[in-house]
Amino acid sequence: MLSHENFLEPMPRIGYVVVQPSIKDVLETFHLRMLLEVEAIGLAAGRISEEELCQLEANNQTEER
Repeated sequence: MLSHENFLEPMPRIGYVVVQPSIKDVLETFHLRMLLEVEAIGLAAGRISEEELCQLEANNQTEER
């Protein structure tokens, strides 16, 4: 299946080699991540409690130090 999806390249009498992603593949992956992460943030923002929000703010302040 991975070979059919062009993630692996068959090497006769050797096995398979992982195909290097192209620049286009990498850019498409980042674009997809951006879409999914923005949607996830929107869903989480509507469900977060005040206590959880305070905990996130405290974590951010700790990381800034």
